[in-house]
Amino acid sequence: MKIILSILSMICFISCNTNQVKKSNWTQEEKELIFKECVNYSLDFNELSLNQSNRYCSCTLRVLVNRFESKQEAEKYLIENSSLNSIYDSCENIN
Repeated sequence: MKIILSILSMICFISCNTNQVKKSNWTQEEKELIFKECVNYSLDFNELSLNQSNRYCSCTLRVLVNRFESKQEAEKYLIENSSLNSIYDSCENIN
């Protein structure tokens, strides 16, 4: 009986933990558009190969989606902090 009660308590704790899953307001279309724009930019201006661009842009998209709840929030931050693109530092050496 104690085992069953412990298991049920654990299930309740896990399912009620709202911090465990962060709700994302990013649509698939927004993610695809940002990824595509990033690849085009990195191919044109950073002179990266297609594979390098894909890895870099996957990383930057992951940073944006994890850090900001929505595309609008990310855009606002990036506009206000245009000289501080250090949020992508973890992606710089990905190639």
